[in-house]
Amino acid sequence: MDQNGADHRVTPQTRNELAQTRTSLAEDRTILASERSLLAWYRTAFGAYALSLGFGAILPALRKSNPTLGDLYVVVGICFALLGAGSAADGFLRYRRFLRKLNVFFASHPPAGQTARVMAVGVAIAVLGVATALIIALDRFG
Repeated sequence: MDQNGADHRVTPQTRNELAQTRTSLAEDRTILASERSLLAWYRTAFGAYALSLGFGAILPALRKSNPTLGDLYVVVGICFALLGAGSAADGFLRYRRFLRKLNVFFASHPPAGQTARVMAVGVAIAVLGVATALIIALDRFG
């Protein structure tokens, strides 16, 4: 007992409660780390989309004097758009794989609504990349 009369002995029940709290906090940290990784994949996709617009739309307009070089820029822009779509899709698939493992190993996992929103954003970003590639290609070669 301490000076206030409180008993601070660790009983098996308190030890079990502390272990459950630590496990729960570790699960939360793991989920947050996975979401940060997913967002990093999405940032990579957006960066690739910015490059695709620069190479596929802006540079060819500036280089009208050399149409062959303009076509090369468009091809590079399309490649960047597809790379962005691939990055978003890969991040989405990695996150989905993680959630499947989470359901097997951990007691708790993110709410279904949150997971659905995160995955819907991933699909939308990947579709945006494919659409960007198609728009650039159709504008130049269509």
